[in-house]
Amino acid sequence: MYACSWNVRGLNDHLKIKEVKSFIAFNKFNIFALTETRAKLANKDKVQKKFGNSWQWGDNYSHNPKGRIWLAWKPTMIHVDIMFTSDQVIHSLITDKNTQYKMYFTAVYGSHSIENKKPLWKTIHFMATHINLEWIIMGDFNSVLESDDRINGVPISTFETQDFRYLRDHTDLLVVKGIGGSYTWSNKREGMDIIFSRIDRCLSWRQKRVAQNLADIWFKLKDVSKVLKHLQVTQFANAGAACIESLKKWLNIEESIYKQKSRIQWLQAGDSNNKVFFTAMKERQAWNSIDVLYSRTGAKLD
Repeated sequence: MYACSWNVRGLNDHLKIKEVKSFIAFNKFNIFALTETRAKLANKDKVQKKFGNSWQWGDNYSHNPKGRIWLAWKPTMIHVDIMFTSDQVIHSLITDKNTQYKMYFTAVYGSHSIENKKPLWKTIHFMATHINLEWIIMGDFNSVLESDDRINGVPISTFETQDFRYLRDHTDLLVVKGIGGSYTWSNKREGMDIIFSRIDRCLSWRQKRVAQNLADIWFKLKDVSKVLKHLQVTQFANAGAACIESLKKWLNIEESIYKQKSRIQWLQAGDSNNKVFFTAMKERQAWNSIDVLYSRTGAKLD
């Protein structure tokens, strides 16, 4: 079963429709989601017919007049039950008609506002606690997750990532690594004004079982990682801060001793000058010491 999600940023151009059709056919997808089609409800059927008669469609116009998400599948190959929709999600149960294999597929198009995205995180978190089959979530989350998910522009803050990270760290969802370009959005500008962001993601969930292959081991390691992160936050956060303060204290004492012995000035506030002071101290000790004595005739005295 092959699936994809694509923020097409408009489907009212026949060239864009041709591009999407070609991509879908080349990759042999039997289910795909399109977000930000910018197609009005009155034009929806007209645009969808241009993809051919082999596709069946679902959407979320009932939650948003812009129909932010379209879901398409081949009914000859798979059966799709749309179980839940909102203005940011279409959640479905997929059944392969040949093998009867079942899985959940959720298409996402997150709000541009951090505050308006909060219902999205709550919805996915609720689903993750009630899921019982393998599950794929993909789409445009309109949210960064890691500190390196943006090039140029305003630096990424904790406020931007905290909701997405909480979802990842408090569920069994795994961020699927992609191939190709790492950044999925840009502001289309040039030079130093261009900004790249990674805001499209694919998440997955699998039933826990005895590890039998590398994929299973990876999921087991994710479980261990979650426990370690919890311990770090709840048990060692304050201890780490205390250790750092103690280390700073003893480094300052060490540096002060070297400075007094070397009799040179402090170089720059905040720098660790131990090496400089230690070298100066050794030079001063060498200058003040008497290693060899010579007579007036130049003879070395033992």
